[in-house]
Amino acid sequence: MLGVAVVAAAVAGVLVWRGGDNPHPPPRVDARPAPTLQPLRVAEKPLWTEPGDVVWVEEQDGLMLFAHSGLELTLYDATTGTPRWTLGKMHDFGGFMYSPRLWGAPDERHLVGQEGVLVQYDQGDCHAGFCEPSPGHESGLVLVSATDGSIVWRTPALTFPEGPLRERPEPMLQVVDDRVAVVSVLTGLVGSVYDKGIQRNVAFDVRTGAKLWEGADGVWPMWIVGDTMLGVVSARFPSTWVNGEATGATIVATNLHTGEKQWERADSRLVMVAGDLALITDGAPRLTAVTADDGREVGSLDHTDRMADCRTDRTTLVACSSKSDGRAHDIVTFDVKRRKLGTATPGKQTVLTLDSVRGGRLWVTGRQARDPGEDRAYTIDSAGNEIDRKLDLPGDILLLTEDKAVLRNEDATGVYEILD
Repeated sequence: MLGVAVVAAAVAGVLVWRGGDNPHPPPRVDARPAPTLQPLRVAEKPLWTEPGDVVWVEEQDGLMLFAHSGLELTLYDATTGTPRWTLGKMHDFGGFMYSPRLWGAPDERHLVGQEGVLVQYDQGDCHAGFCEPSPGHESGLVLVSATDGSIVWRTPALTFPEGPLRERPEPMLQVVDDRVAVVSVLTGLVGSVYDKGIQRNVAFDVRTGAKLWEGADGVWPMWIVGDTMLGVVSARFPSTWVNGEATGATIVATNLHTGEKQWERADSRLVMVAGDLALITDGAPRLTAVTADDGREVGSLDHTDRMADCRTDRTTLVACSSKSDGRAHDIVTFDVKRRKLGTATPGKQTVLTLDSVRGGRLWVTGRQARDPGEDRAYTIDSAGNEIDRKLDLPGDILLLTEDKAVLRNEDATGVYEILD
C-alpha cells in the first residue's frame, strides 16, 4: 500500500531497542539497505559538443534534438555528433513557415525517434522571425524526416477566423508519444497568459498526420500514460505544485485514440505521473496515487510536514522533499513498481533542494545551516545512502540518458559518456 503516515522509526530507518531484562541495549542496527549505485562519473572529454545557447534537449532512439535561444533546431546522431539537419526559425515549408514555439508543457516532445521531429507552422505574412497570420490562413503541425529534414506530412490544426489579435486562437503542441500528438487551440492571448483557456484539442496520428479526433471540453492536456491522456479543466494553465490551490479544477482522463472521457475527479490537480500511476492533490500536503486508466485510488503519499517539491523519473521512483519552518529536511520516496514508501534522511541541519531523479538516484543541493555559504551538490539513493559526496561535473546537467550526460557550461554544451 502506498500511503501510511511516516513515523519516527520509519524516518530513522533503524531497529529501535525498547528495553527489557537486558540492561545493556544491543548495538544500533541500521535497517537501511546498502547502496547499490555507483558515484556518477563522466568521461574526461565530451564525445562531441554543441556551440551556442542551448535551451532544450531531447533524446530518443539514438538521436538528439537541440533547440537554441533563437529556436533554431539541430538533429544529431547522439553517439557521433554528426548533424542530420538544421532547421532555422524562418525555414520555408513551401509557402508555410516554421513557427518557433516551445510551450514547455509537462509532456511536450518534438522528437519522435526515427519517425522524425514534430514542429508547428504558420501560413501568413512572415518577416524577421515572426509570422502574423491573417483571417483565412492556417496553422498546424509538420513532421520533419529524421533522415534528411524533408516534409513527411503537414496537417492544419485550425484556420484563423476574423477578429482582433488578442482574441485570435493559437495552436500549441501539448502532449506527444510515438503514436499520437495532441495540439490545443488556446484563446484570449494577453501577454503570455491565455485567460480564456482551451477552445478545443486536436489529436493527430504521428505516423500519417491524420486527425484522430477533436474535443471541445476545455481540458488542458498534460500527460500521456499508456492509452490515456490526462489533463485538467482550469481557466489557466494548471500548476503542478504539490500544495497549490485545487478548488475549481477537475482532472479529466481521455482515451488517447478516440477522445472519449474515461473518468474525472473534481477539486483536484495533477502533480506528476510515474509508471501506470497519476499522482494528484486536493491542496493538502499529500499526494494521492490513482491508476491512470480508471482513476482508482491505490494509496497516498503522506508526510507530517508540508511537502515542498516533488520529482520523478517517470517509471520507477517518486521523491518529495518535506518542509518544516521553511527548511527542507527529509525526502519521502515511493517505489512505483513495488508500491513501497520510504524516507531518505541525508542529514540534519541541512537545507535541501531536490533537483531531479534518474534510475533511483536523487540529485540534491544541500546547504549546512551553520555555514550558509557552503553549498554542495551530491546524490543519494532512495534509501538515503549518500552516493556522491560532491558532484564534480564539467557543466550543469541539461539531460541524462541511460549512458550519456548533456552538460552545459559557459563555452558550449557537451555530450559526455557516463562511465560505469
